[in-house]
Amino acid sequence: MARKAILDTYYTFIPSTRTVIIPHAVPKERLVLITDLTTNQVLYNFSDPNLTTTSYAIATDSTGANTTTTLTLNYNTSGLSSTDKLQIVVDEYAETFQPAETYLDPINKLRTSNPQSLIDTDYEYSIQTTKWEQLGMVNNQPYAYYVTATGNLGVIDVRANNGSRI
Repeated sequence: MARKAILDTYYTFIPSTRTVIIPHAVPKERLVLITDLTTNQVLYNFSDPNLTTTSYAIATDSTGANTTTTLTLNYNTSGLSSTDKLQIVVDEYAETFQPAETYLDPINKLRTSNPQSLIDTDYEYSIQTTKWEQLGMVNNQPYAYYVTATGNLGVIDVRANNGSRI
């Protein structure tokens, strides 16, 4: 799981009642930490029995459109202000990977090699017989010939010995 901090504009903090209201459902097992960034105090920590909640509720309104998580902290918040910035850290189920710009090519795909020019980047994603040619060998001879002119190759006869590879 990945840790994610809920943005400071997405909660309501009422210090007189020790209440924090988050405007979406956050299961209690995913709530990790609540910190007052203004005073540098930890208000909730899932692993500390003194910094837990006295009540925890997830409610949905009658239309089913708005879900809120309301929790009452065990920590005494009477000396704090409702304008204090809180950092609420939760565990998210989906993890993402975002590579740095150095590892992306000009068309935002992950680099597979170090390009020497833009043509190298272009070559990685398509076959371009006019720019690049590949020589496949069968019995140490080319398996195909790239002929630009029309006409025959001058082959008159093809023979095979019965039961032989020649």
